[in-house]
Amino acid sequence: MSEPIKVPCIKVCAAERSTGWCFGCGRSGPEIVHWWSFSAAERAAVTAALPQRLAALGMPEGPDREEGLRLAREQRLAAAAAIMGAPQFANGSAEGGP
Repeated sequence: MSEPIKVPCIKVCAAERSTGWCFGCGRSGPEIVHWWSFSAAERAAVTAALPQRLAALGMPEGPDREEGLRLAREQRLAAAAAIMGAPQFANGSAEGGP
């Protein structure tokens, strides 16, 4: 019996514009779409690159993902505000909190 395919997704799906990498898992859109059709070697190569990609995006390492989740949420709100033309508040968000 084959081993189950491990997926790096943490359900924070927001892509950084310039790289196209997901703030949650670090994969690109095409890597996410084709993950299930990749060979084990292809998935291993992508997985090996993820820590460096996430670090380049400013995402925290290890189990401390709360800050990463907050940053990803801010990115989604900013992207939505840019698309919708919503005003940005002093703190840089589209919702005005602290």
